[in-house]
Amino acid sequence: MTQTNGTHSTFDHAWQDSLLRPAIIAAMVGCILVAITSFIQHIAPGLPPAYVALLRTTSIGSALIGGYTTTILVRPSQRQRRTASFRLAELGLILFLARVILWAAVEGFPDFASLLLQPFGVLLTLRFVVNAFLILIAWGMAIVVTNDFLSMGLQADELIDLDAASRPVSGDDHRIQSDRRALPSAVSANAGQWAEWSSSC
Repeated sequence: MTQTNGTHSTFDHAWQDSLLRPAIIAAMVGCILVAITSFIQHIAPGLPPAYVALLRTTSIGSALIGGYTTTILVRPSQRQRRTASFRLAELGLILFLARVILWAAVEGFPDFASLLLQPFGVLLTLRFVVNAFLILIAWGMAIVVTNDFLSMGLQADELIDLDAASRPVSGDDHRIQSDRRALPSAVSANAGQWAEWSSSC
């Protein structure tokens, strides 16, 4: 809890501002995506190694982006950006970058005439659809797990109560009694969710 201009913050900076957590979550999601891509490589052994590496790289990268943006959006100053349009724009940008990388690394850039006459056939190739599907899985998982961890941080009423506990009690001071008993069940639910995802792979 920090203090700014004589007033105490109602935002748990120590927990919510951690930038290491998105990296760890991306690594955990990456382990699941490596298992999925290994299965794809097993049933389609003719896939180019560069394409398999690209699937893993773009998926883990999208998980890192999803976790990081979720961490940023939880801040009070970013409240106006917590919209579906912002999330869709984020996902669209990730898919656009993945499409360009796929052209550059595996498929080669199409000529302008093909892009103009057959846009869907050029853009929505099978390789890109598979890549986009894995990106969506990784990005969504990272957001869900990051939200679960962020919800475990101290809430505004708890921070206010913690601040009040450091001052002498007056007759008009009515302390807020926060209840953290639901936290163990949230941790158990998160662990169960990871176990379910891992077993499905």
